[in-house]
Amino acid sequence: MGSVTRVYVPLVWHELRSLVADGALPAGMPAYAVTPALVDAEPAGTDEQEELAWQAAVDASLAALTADVPPRRVVVSADVPAASVVPAPELGPAAVRLTDGATRHQVACAHVDDPAAANAVAVARRGTPADLDDVDLLWYAEVELDALVAD
Repeated sequence: MGSVTRVYVPLVWHELRSLVADGALPAGMPAYAVTPALVDAEPAGTDEQEELAWQAAVDASLAALTADVPPRRVVVSADVPAASVVPAPELGPAAVRLTDGATRHQVACAHVDDPAAANAVAVARRGTPADLDDVDLLWYAEVELDALVAD
């Protein structure tokens, strides 16, 4: 087995539902990971670099929200073949693209806003100052995704 890379894929709610229904994310998806550019830009420890990559995905999920989708940030963590991860520096030092997409069996977990955070997320989505630092995303194991999207 070749090496794998942990990636953090920013999604919106309907994309998470599609992942659950279709069993895969399409090729070309943007994601975030600990890349050489991130390591150069932030020479912190590995845990801190993982946190920075994850936070970049959270920020990208917020940026992808539009008025016609539920105001819930979604980040899927997946372990994909390292060879299918290519840098996307135009999106930031942690940004990558998934050349082969990702299958559901590669998903480790998802982080999703609690519906109770909808107002704070909606305010932040509109660009109005909002403090989302105190709004934690909830953690769901891959086996919990079916029940999550069914709600």
